[in-house]
Amino acid sequence: MMDDVLSPTNRDDDKEREFAPLDILLVDDSVVIQKLLASLLENHNIETAGDGKAAVTIMKKERFDIVLMDVQMPEMDGFEATAAIRKTEEGHRTPIIAMTASAATDDRDQCLAAGMDGYIGKPIQPDDLRRTIEQFTQSHSHSTSASSADESFSSPGIGASSDVIDLEMARRQIPGGEQGVREMAQFLLDQCPTMMMEIQQALTARDGKRIQRAAHSLKGSTDIFGAKHVVGVARRIELAGKRGNVNDASEAMPELREQVSQLRSALAVTAAAEPH
Repeated sequence: MMDDVLSPTNRDDDKEREFAPLDILLVDDSVVIQKLLASLLENHNIETAGDGKAAVTIMKKERFDIVLMDVQMPEMDGFEATAAIRKTEEGHRTPIIAMTASAATDDRDQCLAAGMDGYIGKPIQPDDLRRTIEQFTQSHSHSTSASSADESFSSPGIGASSDVIDLEMARRQIPGGEQGVREMAQFLLDQCPTMMMEIQQALTARDGKRIQRAAHSLKGSTDIFGAKHVVGVARRIELAGKRGNVNDASEAMPELREQVSQLRSALAVTAAAEPH
């Protein structure tokens, strides 16, 4: 019996299970964040949902090893989605990890009270993501492409940081070295008009919650590149929407447009940089 346990064949089987890819449900309303996390988790089987309601529907039909759940989303937020998922689970509890930009104790307590198992801060750091997934799945697989992200430090060809974007911050978060950063810069560049349009439409509708969500999405997406000025103005608009103060949010839009314009120019330069 002991020989069977210690046999090379059994050890190989254990190793195969240890490095088996995980089935992960990624729930976030930002397609930019979805793309980033899908790149970091490229060794796993990823399914995405754009809001909590869609996540609940998917969870009724499929089983996952872990769920990464954004907190603030349209239709149904991460807290509501988690509570709904917990009510439908039968004999199996899937780890649900909150992704939140807030590190406040009250927010963390709310995550756990809603039925979430843990939380990870935004902007997402590859090492934090890997450790969290390993913690809640007992997996030691290659959860993220953190090594690819680290390699980018030795590749300064995409240029230096500026007052508009922080490329060192981007390199720490985005896998794939220079090419990965260029591709993400182009993707964010393409998505900026859509995100700005969503904020403007929410303002026109004078819908505070929609303003909050749209500004939150822009804030989280641009924070990948450390776009501190865009993030700062978007945060103000987000808070104004949360308070229902549409006028304050509207007054901040000219500044946001200017900052996003500068960001897009910087992203265009980064995306077009020649490989070294």
